[in-house]
Amino acid sequence: MDKFLQKQQPVNDPLQTPNILQSKNKMIQKLRFFVRLIPLFIPILLIGMYLLFYNFIFRYVKELFSMSFVIFIFIWSHYKLYCLLYHWYKSYTTKPFIIPMNYYHSLVNNSNEIEFCDICKQQKYPRTHHCSVCNQCVVRYDHHCAWLSCIGLHNIRHFYLFLYHGTTTTLLGLFMLVIILYNKKGNQEFYFKCVLLITLVLANLFITCLLQFIVQTVMISVNETMVDMISTINSLIKNKTLVLPYYISLIQNWRDAFLVRKDLSLLWYFLPYTPSIKYNMTIDDLDSIEIDA
Repeated sequence: MDKFLQKQQPVNDPLQTPNILQSKNKMIQKLRFFVRLIPLFIPILLIGMYLLFYNFIFRYVKELFSMSFVIFIFIWSHYKLYCLLYHWYKSYTTKPFIIPMNYYHSLVNNSNEIEFCDICKQQKYPRTHHCSVCNQCVVRYDHHCAWLSCIGLHNIRHFYLFLYHGTTTTLLGLFMLVIILYNKKGNQEFYFKCVLLITLVLANLFITCLLQFIVQTVMISVNETMVDMISTINSLIKNKTLVLPYYISLIQNWRDAFLVRKDLSLLWYFLPYTPSIKYNMTIDDLDSIEIDA
């Protein structure tokens, strides 16, 4: 009987031992640490492309284009570099738990359901999802961008404007490079292969930025995120009807996404600066909000 009982005792899974679990957690923490370092290469890449342009490409621009266009490119390139670096910095450094109080009140008043995050061990309000890379809940979670950190309500504006400036910058750069290649292709002193390689890399960046820019433009216009869009597509496939639960109006959808203050115009928020938000709250303050019964 004792032998039978011994045989029936559960065998510990070697993959679930404390040492194995601890090593897995350390590995995950290291992986998260390195993933968070990836966005730091963006300013290095931007400044490197800037230096490459002025030390290698700009001399051909001065040869083939008018002086007025050269002056425009000089001013425009510095402005675009500032915009890209600014929106990268704000998107990377803005903390996801600083949320305007009015936004939470509007969500709570429109929905009585409050979910609970099993990982964070705290309440999470509508359109809040846990990011496995950042290891925290993010309000209006869109996706985790490897180049700009986690994208949510706190930085969707900076992410969108980064895509906009990236798209327009690479587009004009392609325009100049194509003209340079066309006019200099027969010149033996011209580094045709090098310029062609730069053109192909820039074309790849342009297509990437353009596609994401179009997707984000559509989603902001209908007040949806990547997570919301997946649910919308699944509902469309199953029920054959398009349901946009968060759609208000075109202008209001943009104002909500960009966190526009009531006393300011939406146009101000397309500039490379951040208007102050008068009333803020953190996730720790959410317990004081009462839910309508």
